[in-house]
Amino acid sequence: MDARGIQLPVDRPLKAFNPIHALIMVLSSGIVLALNLSKPYKWTYFAAYLVYVLYLFGTTTSDKLWDYTLGSLLTANTLMTFPVLFLADPIRDWRHKSDEGKNPAFVRGIGWNYSFSYIPRLPRVSNTRFIIKGLLKCLVYFLAMDAAQIYITTHPEIFSSSVEVPLPDRPLHIRTIVVGMSALIMSVGLSMDYVLLAVVVQSMAWLSEWPTTPADWPDNFGSILDAYTIRNFWSKTWHQMFTRSFVLVTKSLFHFLHIPREGTIARFAFLCVVFCLSGITHSGGDVMVSNSAFHPSLLFGPSFVFFLLQPAGITFESTAIALARRAGMPNNWKLWRFVGYTWTLGWFSYTATGFYDGMMKAGTLDGQPMPLSVLRPLGRALGISTF
Repeated sequence: MDARGIQLPVDRPLKAFNPIHALIMVLSSGIVLALNLSKPYKWTYFAAYLVYVLYLFGTTTSDKLWDYTLGSLLTANTLMTFPVLFLADPIRDWRHKSDEGKNPAFVRGIGWNYSFSYIPRLPRVSNTRFIIKGLLKCLVYFLAMDAAQIYITTHPEIFSSSVEVPLPDRPLHIRTIVVGMSALIMSVGLSMDYVLLAVVVQSMAWLSEWPTTPADWPDNFGSILDAYTIRNFWSKTWHQMFTRSFVLVTKSLFHFLHIPREGTIARFAFLCVVFCLSGITHSGGDVMVSNSAFHPSLLFGPSFVFFLLQPAGITFESTAIALARRAGMPNNWKLWRFVGYTWTLGWFSYTATGFYDGMMKAGTLDGQPMPLSVLRPLGRALGISTF
């Protein structure tokens, strides 16, 4: 425990995580859904699924950043598996716009009746051009991740877990750098994985008759230019991989408790539950990197607090926008966009510091998530001393 009373990681032997575990989880869920089993069998399967997830929390990828990602994904998959088993009937309810029943159903549901209301611009290119463009994107993402990793490892005074000063107490520009670089690594890493999957799937479609098209693969993240409000950041700019499941669980909870969804208080409560589920998802990452027992401060730690703060920010800005419109303030969109970007940047520079402080203390930025580097030997060959 450090001077602030935060439980620090406690080393213990862990088994190596094998990617085959993820394949087992996905395939087993698909088989259970395809068999259309009755509720008792589904509950039995879900109980076994939970035991399996708890077992995987005792494994490691040997890198803290990947461990955090793995812990979040394990929790997210659990929260996504529950609604498709008990709150929806995918075989009966999910329909593709082609109505042929052959199209694969991905998490984002592009082209399906469960897709999100906002989808980034769909690719309108040939399959060959999509694959080539995807490979070039992967190269750009790889170089961006490589550059970010080099910057982090060459600035331990900023990013190392051994830094004693808590991130919230450090200068604004340092907080902004840490939050920005951490968000960059997360978004670039997720985008690279997503584009690689798209390239593999579309290559299979190119060689076979699998009915997928480039239009099934819009960008995983929206435009940063849309992030002039906190609401827009979460609904348009950031990825929407888990939104459908979180919204479905929240709607079902409101229906079960007979809570109306109309009105300011109800909308705020709805936002709180959705972000609470997101906080629980990322708390799985906190637990995974803790390398210790299931401590309450980790289950409801920095990740949970960060996501639970977001509904307050969204409600505040929505109220401010409504009051400004009612007061008849001039509709100068350039001015308001500048104010919006400043507000959003300030909000995340403040609220995300506790989130990333916990991750840094766990050592997520101490390792080398990408063991291969192209820029490092290139820099050394050019005589750049920082490399």
